[in-house]
Amino acid sequence: AGLAVGSYSGDNYVRYFAVFTGTKLKSLHQIGKTDVGVGFETKPGQVFQIQAMAPQTTPDYQMNLILTPRPPNDDFTNRTQLTGILVSTNGDTFAATREPGEPKHNQLNFGQSVWYSWKAPATGWLFVSITNGPHLICAPYTGNSLHGLHPVDGVLINQDPFSGVLAVDAESEYDLAIDGALYYDKVVYAGSFTLNLEYSGLTLFSPVNDAVLTGPPSIGLLTTNTTPEIDGQIDQLDYYALNLLSQQETLIGTGAGAYYRQVWDNPDNGCFQIQARGTNEDGRVVRSNPAIIVVRPGNDLFVNRFVISGTSASWHVDFAAATRSSTDPKVAKALGDDFDGSTLWWTWTAPQDGFVNFNCDNWTIALAVFTGGPGSFKSVLKPCWTSGQFAVHAGQNYQIMLSDRYPVYAPSQGTAGLIFSP
Repeated sequence: AGLAVGSYSGDNYVRYFAVFTGTKLKSLHQIGKTDVGVGFETKPGQVFQIQAMAPQTTPDYQMNLILTPRPPNDDFTNRTQLTGILVSTNGDTFAATREPGEPKHNQLNFGQSVWYSWKAPATGWLFVSITNGPHLICAPYTGNSLHGLHPVDGVLINQDPFSGVLAVDAESEYDLAIDGALYYDKVVYAGSFTLNLEYSGLTLFSPVNDAVLTGPPSIGLLTTNTTPEIDGQIDQLDYYALNLLSQQETLIGTGAGAYYRQVWDNPDNGCFQIQARGTNEDGRVVRSNPAIIVVRPGNDLFVNRFVISGTSASWHVDFAAATRSSTDPKVAKALGDDFDGSTLWWTWTAPQDGFVNFNCDNWTIALAVFTGGPGSFKSVLKPCWTSGQFAVHAGQNYQIMLSDRYPVYAPSQGTAGLIFSP
């Protein structure tokens, strides 16, 4: 049993092949599509008819037919058993198949999967990565039979090459399916790869995964080593923050002691992956579970708008991780846009009657000024970009809203300012 691949060589003329089962011309059943190269699954004793075609008369050529046996761990019952806290093993999905009733590891009805099994030595974290191969994915399960599998939730660190981490329980067995991501049509990526497993008991307790914070916060960092007998002695940990938009990683602190405590003060706005790492006495780098957090701007909501004082002011604008409330005024239609972006809010009180010149140095940021509040906004400066002017009255509060016009590309940044003239 395996995968047979037929192709031609010898010149640059185009020839097509089709593969059939059956022994009579009128009852042949075609397998797959007609193409310049064909691949088809085989079983011992099967007979196949291969048809060669050309759009024109061509010279003689070389017909190639290569049979690659199915991987030994193609079926769930034959999954490869892996042991240890650090594992690196080579595999191949090229001639693999998908069994009837097998889960959709890659969210597709088709694929080419192989299976592995690993037992956790203790409660902690299992880091999984796939290297030296095409675009493959790893799907973790628990269960003793193909039809009794239960998916295990984890944190995806990277899609291609694949890496992720999942929480594991002591002495529990985890089944790992390696399959291909969609390549084209009904074909998935397949080929040789290296599967890497790494156990760690280093546990990041704070911040918690999926935390949403309002900036500028002080974030407590807290980690403990739950399995020092496995991870070894770790005297100190370094805390890192990976900006998920820019993919830039920054060292944000170092902790020591039983819980490796540290505080991250005044982080930038954005989405971050927080992780602790330490080196044990053997020189091995041990990683904690990552935590994905969001730090929203402090003035993301109208109720939390920043106060501007004085007759002349300028301030930095950063829409990273900003949102839009359903009660925020819409500016898209006035500016000819198809969608309304995220918003930030400020408030300013006029010292006396006069005029205000308002500006921003980024044309992708829209400006608008109102009186009142949600449900009763009254426009003072209609939506515009770059600059605008509006009349003000002594003692009146003015609500300044900036809107990110193109958040689908990258959060806008810039400098905004106002100058009052009596």
